[in-house]
Amino acid sequence: MEHVVRVHRTSVQLSTVWTLEKFNEKLLVLRELYEKAKTSGTETAGDDKEDEDMFFGSDDAWVASPSLSESSKLVSPHP
Repeated sequence: MEHVVRVHRTSVQLSTVWTLEKFNEKLLVLRELYEKAKTSGTETAGDDKEDEDMFFGSDDAWVASPSLSESSKLVSPHP
């Protein structure tokens, strides 16, 4: 069984599924952006649109997702 990460883009109510490998790649990029912003003393490391698009890949299968309040009802903490 392959582990995956469900990614929700709440601003447009879309979600997709990433492999752990892809998630770790995106996490590395996010860390680099954070460090760049930290050393430059700004809130963001670059163009907000460019930074946001980096996580919204056209190769991802984005589908309509329930609102966060609805999805919290879908996952039970108890089996």
